[in-house]
Amino acid sequence: SPHIVLSTLTSYCPRSPHIMSAISKAKKSADDARDAAAQVREVLDKIRSALSHHAHDTSLLVRLEGELVAPANDVIRMKTYTETAAKFAGHLKELSEKVGERIQLHEDTPASQRTLNVAFVARTKRNASQIKAVLCQAEDTLDYLHQQALSSYAEVVLEKGARVIEERKEERKEEQNRQGKNQS
Repeated sequence: SPHIVLSTLTSYCPRSPHIMSAISKAKKSADDARDAAAQVREVLDKIRSALSHHAHDTSLLVRLEGELVAPANDVIRMKTYTETAAKFAGHLKELSEKVGERIQLHEDTPASQRTLNVAFVARTKRNASQIKAVLCQAEDTLDYLHQQALSSYAEVVLEKGARVIEERKEERKEEQNRQGKNQS
């Protein structure tokens, strides 16, 4: 785990602020990815719940899609993981299209006919299934983004850890050489 290696490095390299700075930046990036993904997941869960428990409440779906904008933008703006963020943005675009289809479906069907109209109910269910599929894809992309951030963090920690070990070896050699010269 990068966190275990990090705590070990912290105790070994208080004199290496540049190393600790690089590790801190990588940790912050991983934490930011985790936090952004968690905020988006929270809204995605609300959307999924609304589709399950309030299947015909299009206004709730639209409101929840609006709640998704700010946390989703945090993910999309992540400079380190642009390809994954772009893929996530594609899922959001598809989600928006499906919500737009839902709105159109409701506008095209009079309120008095929505519960009795078999075609309307079937299209609403199909639309809900499509939205749920997009939600799953978006969550998979968020998982991948978080894994990318953790992998990058682990790479930095391991790389910097190897550098610290080499620095410590050099310091020990120098110390042993000084002690050898002092004994002569």
